[in-house]
Amino acid sequence: MNYDAALKAAQEEADKWVGDPKVKCPKLKTGLLVLVYKDDDKEAVGGADVDIARSVALVFKKTKSATTSGNYGLARFKPVDPANYQVKAVKLPQTLKAYELPEAKGQAVALGTCPVCDLQIKRLATLKVKVVFKQKDAKGQETVTVLDGVKVHIDGREKRDGTTTKAPDGWALFENLKSSDYTVSVTSMESHAKKYRVPPSTKVPLPPGATKEVVLEVKMLARLRVVLIDKEDKPLSGVPWDLSRLVIGNGKTKGDGLIEVKDMLPRAESYVLKTTLKIKQPKAPSGKASTVKSSSGDATKYPPPLKPTDFEIKDDERAAIESAEVSVEWKLQAKFLEDLDNERGDQCRLRNLGFVCEPDADAGHTAPAVRCYQRQYLKQDNGSGKLSDIQADLRKRHDQP
Repeated sequence: MNYDAALKAAQEEADKWVGDPKVKCPKLKTGLLVLVYKDDDKEAVGGADVDIARSVALVFKKTKSATTSGNYGLARFKPVDPANYQVKAVKLPQTLKAYELPEAKGQAVALGTCPVCDLQIKRLATLKVKVVFKQKDAKGQETVTVLDGVKVHIDGREKRDGTTTKAPDGWALFENLKSSDYTVSVTSMESHAKKYRVPPSTKVPLPPGATKEVVLEVKMLARLRVVLIDKEDKPLSGVPWDLSRLVIGNGKTKGDGLIEVKDMLPRAESYVLKTTLKIKQPKAPSGKASTVKSSSGDATKYPPPLKPTDFEIKDDERAAIESAEVSVEWKLQAKFLEDLDNERGDQCRLRNLGFVCEPDADAGHTAPAVRCYQRQYLKQDNGSGKLSDIQADLRKRHDQP
């Protein structure tokens, strides 16, 4: 029987009970009817166990139990004492495992009345969680990588932990959940931890009976590797460095001149890398002044002779000069890289190594940078200027410093 029909029948029964002329005592005409029904199809539920608890000194104490009838879904409590009651369905029939027990409901029963209290049971919900990594290639085409073996936790009216995403579809499945707002979070990335950052938790409203899919997107971690070299391509050792913005790191370079920071998050805003370099003072040139003859034939020293004392550094100045330092600052962007094993990628490599070369430039604009590279690294004074001629050396030098 549907809810409207069952409610009408319950009200008629209550009126008949209260209006029975044969019963004179109002207390004997005091009762409570409880109607249990489903929220999705509004059908009355038979075979549900219902308890009512009476309020005694602000504490509810169990008073009676009853089971709803099959046709009307009614649990009958007749007679009862006039009081405030807490009405609660405590057990549903086996055929309704997909439904959750309703919240307890308060009901006041006055002397000589028989109110109808309805309890709505709601279908349990399902939550599916997937963890993915999305990336676009040079043509703007998006590829999606589904991560399996990721442990997911949910927290709401119920808590579930340790459910793992599974191949091939990558879903972590949470079934038979009570309707609620759930916080979904990743507790372990397992084998993916060194490659991806744990995604932030998210809040998901889960209505009764719903099946909701949640996709958590992870970001790939980046690694920064910078080698400091001097003008002779020799590593700079003992150079203090500091990296700021989100990832915080600092230290000193060793003999290989390498600065390395792991677990950086690619982002649009630049990181700032600062280094402090010692200034080496150039030695004064040595040699004798040249001698020229004037128009009169006299030998004259040119330029005029200089004495070492003219350039003598005082003791209090020498320490400051020898300890002079300069700060060098780079703004670095860590972004997801497209496929770089192509001409555009090689142009990017050249630019990263300090050569004037714009990505997507034509061969004529790229050639000067290539010749400079050939002269500096390959010791070729008459380089071809062709990217293809430096490709292998460039990729190795750039990608594996």
